[in-house]
Amino acid sequence: MKTLFVVIVGLALAAPAVADSPTWSQLGSPENRWGGTSVAFSSDGAMLASNLGSTVVLWDVARRGRQATLKGHTGNVHAVAFSPDGTMLASGAEDGMVLLWRSFSK
Repeated sequence: MKTLFVVIVGLALAAPAVADSPTWSQLGSPENRWGGTSVAFSSDGAMLASNLGSTVVLWDVARRGRQATLKGHTGNVHAVAFSPDGTMLASGAEDGMVLLWRSFSK
């Protein structure tokens, strides 16, 4: 069976006002920025991947902190996507490459 990854990249023109929402709260802070214009949650919701220049940053959602920085692209990263089982991450960048990253912790 073939698996197709679809990555949707968008640009927010204005940040949504969630600070006044009774059901939503902001996880990031000026001291702990999630960063990036492309983000993807792992299927279990435990990890968040985001781009930061030519790197991919993996965030531990529960701890609200960086878990790893993945380096391998020579151009800015514009897309990230987890595999359905959360063991692989794909990243696409201006260097024309799609890199596949494998997690050995699962």
